[in-house]
Amino acid sequence: MTMNYHNRPVPYYTFPSLDAFPRLFHAVFTRRGGVSPKPWDSLNLGWTVGDDPERVEENYRRVARAVGVTREALTTPWQVHGNTILLA
Repeated sequence: MTMNYHNRPVPYYTFPSLDAFPRLFHAVFTRRGGVSPKPWDSLNLGWTVGDDPERVEENYRRVARAVGVTREALTTPWQVHGNTILLA
């Protein structure tokens, strides 16, 4: 699988295979560029892991700036690590 790296203050990757969907913007972020301390290590975007909500919100604002949208324009999935999938 090919990914494009975007070297920004908050770096991210995109998948060229999703370029076929012009109305979809997508990005996968690393842990770099955020404000959360250890154990979250910078760019924590999880609301339920014990990080300060103000730091999580600031991380989302940084993500929005990195991709050139407003914070309100971001739509994020609810991701969990497990072996259950949803078929819609």
